[in-house]
Amino acid sequence: MRRAQANGQHVTVETCPHYLFLTNEDYESVGRDMKIFPLVKEKKDQDAIWAGIQDGTITVVCSDHAPHTAEEKYAGKLSEIPAGMCGVETLAPLMLNEVNTGRLTINQIVQLLSENPARLYGISHQKGTLQPGTDADVTIVDLKKTNTIRKEHLHSKSKISAYDGREITGWPVRTIIGGKTVMADGEIVDSTPAGTIVTPRRNAK
Repeated sequence: MRRAQANGQHVTVETCPHYLFLTNEDYESVGRDMKIFPLVKEKKDQDAIWAGIQDGTITVVCSDHAPHTAEEKYAGKLSEIPAGMCGVETLAPLMLNEVNTGRLTINQIVQLLSENPARLYGISHQKGTLQPGTDADVTIVDLKKTNTIRKEHLHSKSKISAYDGREITGWPVRTIIGGKTVMADGEIVDSTPAGTIVTPRRNAK
């Protein structure tokens, strides 16, 4: 991908939290909760992915949210159960924690989670920035807040998470959609459906 980009080809790369925060060394303790495809591999692979983020080869980090039920995930052989886990609610905290470790800056997180995806899909006129005229979608974070990820506290219908028990410093404390607060201090305060269909533009750069 680096060679392709260096040669002027319009190719992009995204990754997911499981490849940034898990390695094959976690299989024994986490178990089938971290069965995903492609498989989580070794520390050297994780290091290479982080290097791709730092040099700009990888420009997007996505949640890869796959809310399988406990019945689906824990019944049957490992080879038979579905791959994937919850990711949408733990994505931001995991990344924010890296600001406190010094691996990322808050500006990099904004780019990886918001600005770059919006630009890639041609919707930056509507999403991914705080410019006048864009949708008033805002996540307010507290970089000093420390809490522990607990799967029983997740708001997804599925509670499967490989990060259960992981202490995190840096949490979203308020989510605003269309100018309306829907989450405050970790609790949903307005569950009224408020989303609208966003159509990507072709030939986005």
